[in-house]
Amino acid sequence: MSAQSAVAPPPGTRLVGAVGVGAGRSLQSAQSRSAGHVIAQFAHPVLALPDGSSMRTSCNWCLLPQVDHHATTTTLRSCAGCSAAVYCRRACQRLHWREAHKYECEALGRVRARAGKDWLPTPVRAAVQLLLREQAGDAAVRAAFGPHGLLSANRDAFRLCTSVWSDMGLQAVAALSYGALSTTAEMLERARDVLCKLQTNAFHRQDADTGASSVFVDPALAMVNHSCVPNAFVGFEGRTATLRALRQLHDGEEITISYIDYTLPRSRRRIALQLYHFQCMCSRCKHDKNVYDVCRDLALPSPLTFTLAPTPCPEPSQLEMETLYETWLAADSLKQRWEICEPLVRSGLCAIEPVPTTVLAMATEAIRSASYVQGLVLYCFLSVRCDPVRYAISAPSRAEALFAVAKLMSEIGPSLTSANGAEICPHPGIWACLRSCDPASICETLLGLVLRWGCQGAPESIVAGARAMLQDLEALPGRAHESHLVRAWAADPCHGEGAAFVRLTVLGPMERLSDFAADLIRTVVDEQGPAALLDDVALIVGFRGSKSWIPPL
Repeated sequence: MSAQSAVAPPPGTRLVGAVGVGAGRSLQSAQSRSAGHVIAQFAHPVLALPDGSSMRTSCNWCLLPQVDHHATTTTLRSCAGCSAAVYCRRACQRLHWREAHKYECEALGRVRARAGKDWLPTPVRAAVQLLLREQAGDAAVRAAFGPHGLLSANRDAFRLCTSVWSDMGLQAVAALSYGALSTTAEMLERARDVLCKLQTNAFHRQDADTGASSVFVDPALAMVNHSCVPNAFVGFEGRTATLRALRQLHDGEEITISYIDYTLPRSRRRIALQLYHFQCMCSRCKHDKNVYDVCRDLALPSPLTFTLAPTPCPEPSQLEMETLYETWLAADSLKQRWEICEPLVRSGLCAIEPVPTTVLAMATEAIRSASYVQGLVLYCFLSVRCDPVRYAISAPSRAEALFAVAKLMSEIGPSLTSANGAEICPHPGIWACLRSCDPASICETLLGLVLRWGCQGAPESIVAGARAMLQDLEALPGRAHESHLVRAWAADPCHGEGAAFVRLTVLGPMERLSDFAADLIRTVVDEQGPAALLDDVALIVGFRGSKSWIPPL
């Protein structure tokens, strides 16, 4: 039996192609699917474990963090054997023992005895576990990670990167030592091969609410190839990965996801993809298209649909996009970074990096400092000027920004009848716009969008928060007519009284507020210190990507 036949593709998909032939292997859709619909679920990964020291603060089986998005604390109990792996309940401990922990338990005990630590770096622990499971005859591990297994290793490409290859050598020695395995040259190469396959095929998942992170490997999911114009995305819940359509998928169409941030300039995308040892040849890369070009190619619907997308997309100017981005990365102050962004904003190219990342960093800081009006203006800018061009409506990022607008509007709403407007918002234009808004209708519309699309990949805290806020809104008296119009728009976004109502009451105010963003940012930048927010920008840039590059030892 071949390795490819040993790993069956999930229902509704086909595994096609072969290693070294054309584009290699890929996963196809075996039926048509609409945007947001589930393509496949992967509930039985070969490997799923918390990252590094997170193994002490997350259940080592179901990956439940000790503190969840509700700030509820779960008592985690340590394994009596190694005192390293922890579990939220006995059932999880039994399941993990049966599948994997009975092989690694003694190895983790050796770590405590030799190094005085109660955890291992992720690559080393993963290699220990996989090598010991393979040695014990685990069929799933052999089919995926064995010498003739399904997963690609890219050994020759890794060998060309001296520092990475050296790190893998150290990781291989550590894995064999802690696993009490032979350290012959043959076993060292075997351990390196496993590490190469991990680096190439593992998904890194991070919980946006709790910060908990983990590594996930499923051989069939690893067959999903990359594109900078993806038609699908992966979301995680516990030990299950869900592959969903970003846009309409047709029977026989290849399913693709993005391993990186596909909105970056081509030069930066190529640098990021060096970690995967291939050069993307999608239409975005081949013709060096920016986000507006791709938006036009995909023919996003009109503003009155669920996209809230401005149209028509502006024509790209001849600005040196990539030079601007590199200059922005090298800038050492927020003021310098915004001055680099301003030509793009003036040209109507608000969705091109580094504008969205800079605005998102400032919006995040505004919320942190309780500057809610500032945060609202900036999130409106992201929601109507940036995100609709960059992402499909079913992308989780869209739901996160729309929820932020609704949340901020609900915070500000009760103050709009105050006579002390200058204290709440010193900008008269913004205050006048806010006073003319219908906060409840804006919130109801946006929360409906979040629940329609956000539950397909957005953080659970956002989905749960949207449900709770919508319930509160529905209990408000005297809003029957407005709610009827919002529901009518949801049923038929392009026509009728509901569409006109949402255009006037929701999208119009959001667009007007977004028009104040550039002036507001200039004021904030002039008032703040020269190094303000650089850490936040770096953080946002640093946590992008959907497929993992496991850090070296």
